[in-house]
Amino acid sequence: MKIHLTLIIVISLICMFAMTSGCLYDTDNGSDNVSDEQPSEDGITETDQDIDIQSNDEPTTGGNSESAEDSVSDSGTTTPSDDIILSSGESNGQDSDAIEEHSVPQLSLKPSALGDGRYLIEHQGGDAMDLAESRLVLSSGGNTDVYSPITEDSLIMSNGDTMLIDINSGVFSINDQQISVTEPESTESSVGDTGIIFIDISSDKIIAYMTVSE
Repeated sequence: MKIHLTLIIVISLICMFAMTSGCLYDTDNGSDNVSDEQPSEDGITETDQDIDIQSNDEPTTGGNSESAEDSVSDSGTTTPSDDIILSSGESNGQDSDAIEEHSVPQLSLKPSALGDGRYLIEHQGGDAMDLAESRLVLSSGGNTDVYSPITEDSLIMSNGDTMLIDINSGVFSINDQQISVTEPESTESSVGDTGIIFIDISSDKIIAYMTVSE
């Protein structure tokens, strides 16, 4: 009787142990399954996050890359102006000397007749006049003499200076100092009063026009 009771107790303990072990195993498996399928806080599983990260890492191709290259090309390069393309010393095919108009001297000259074909010209203010850059036209006694230029070497006549002209002898002097003048070209004329004209050679414009009566 005692033996039967002992066997029943042993069998009962074995069954209880087996049932307890099975429940623990099922509980562990259930927790693992739940953790594998549990979504993240944002509602996205780890597998979905990996896919999104890989898609973001892939470089963009097609129209976006071309537009980016175009934007860099448009903003990073400049078209050289015509002034840069031209060689040094040129500006759009125009000469700077031609653009700037030659300045004609602006001055005041006063003539007076001394008799016997002698005339005095006084510089009374304004710009200086270089006789080597000026032409003189003298018309008197039926003849016209042209000195072009008046002197071969630079000779400045400025404010306060006087020029004496002797038409008969062809002698010129500045401030009572005789100067060397060029050989004139002479032609006949029918001018009554003596005409004295100074002309700027570079521009061919009249600097001063004067008439003197004996």
